[in-house]
Amino acid sequence: TKQKKEGASKTRQQDMEDTTNGISDACREVIESTIGFHTDVENRIQNTLSDFQRVIGEKMAQLMVRRNECLTLQARELIEQILFQEQQNQDLRKSLDSIQ
Repeated sequence: TKQKKEGASKTRQQDMEDTTNGISDACREVIESTIGFHTDVENRIQNTLSDFQRVIGEKMAQLMVRRNECLTLQARELIEQILFQEQQNQDLRKSLDSIQ
């Protein structure tokens, strides 16, 4: 009878240890899975940020090119106006010279 009680006690203790180990293993799996999920999400976020930075960089470059084109066009227009006014000044000088 004493051996039966000790055997039953050992069996219950072993069952409890097995259950505890099973719970620990399940918790470990959940934690590892969660860490993996968060790592995947972090990588996706990082990739998305990299994509945004690349696109923003490309758009900024395009804007700078357009800005330079606009400035070049404005400069050409100003040069044409200056040349036109210079021509008018020369014509006026010639007219004044001919009057004198």
